Amino acid sequence: MMAMRVLFRTAILMSIFSLLISGCEKSAPQNAKDGPNVYCAPFYKETGEVVEYNDDGTLKRTTQFLEFQTASGFKMRILRGSGGLGQPNRQCQMESGEFSFRWVSGKLLPAWDYKTGKANQEGSMVEYFVRFALPSENSVRKFDYPKWMFDGAFRIPGHEKILVLPFADFGDPKLIPTDRNNRALWRPRLFLEDVRDLVGNSLTFFCDSGLSYEEKGGALQVLVNHPRKNADHCMGGLAFASGAGGRLDIYDEDFLGQGTAITNAVIKELNSYIIKE
Repeated sequence: MMAMRVLFRTAILMSIFSLLISGCEKSAPQNAKDGPNVYCAPFYKETGEVVEYNDDGTLKRTTQFLEFQTASGFKMRILRGSGGLGQPNRQCQMESGEFSFRWVSGKLLPAWDYKTGKANQEGSMVEYFVRFALPSENSVRKFDYPKWMFDGAFRIPGHEKILVLPFADFGDPKLIPTDRNNRALWRPRLFLEDVRDLVGNSLTFFCDSGLSYEEKGGALQVLVNHPRKNADHCMGGLAFASGAGGRLDIYDEDFLGQGTAITNAVIKELNSYIIKE
């Protein structure tokens, strides 16, 4: 399972790298065998309020929103400073994207302030890496988590809408250790009951720095270990629209208290970017 996580993270990094090197103005012509040459210049259309600033923070011309056509069949009007899309297919439809936010005092803000041209350093970092595909190829459906994932599950005192699933990250019930009471052998995921994707599925999160446990008042207290700010995080799979799914990374030190609100805010924000036609 560790190898699977490494491969998954590597794939995400490669998609980000491809997005960065592709640029945001043009792409190379397609091979002749792919049909007519398609230059896809530009990838996006600029729209909205015009603001001007330079790299040092002094004003220079820019716009408020970027409009992209996705491979999932819908357009997105993305607030400048919160993300962008790339990797166009032959139809100049974007197949991947990256979004960056900051969670500040209960609000989801862009990681970059387009009005000042400066990065937002407040609050906690939130990132989302998405892939777009035809809805028929990457449909979102209602599903039930397998019962074995809930073996030994328990609620967290003070956060009763979050369940700890001690063995969920093993991926296969055959890999669960015989000594199920040995917490050092657990590979837990956090099941957030009050988070739902577009068809009503609850989400689970894996925290890369792990969980710690403490017997207190007759109950098992749980802590999410985030010793390094903006380095340790919890991650979960999220599909916010049909054909659009990826990985959500939350770096908030109070994930138990804020994870649900952050995730729901991200879902709402991403859906607000979809242009209803």
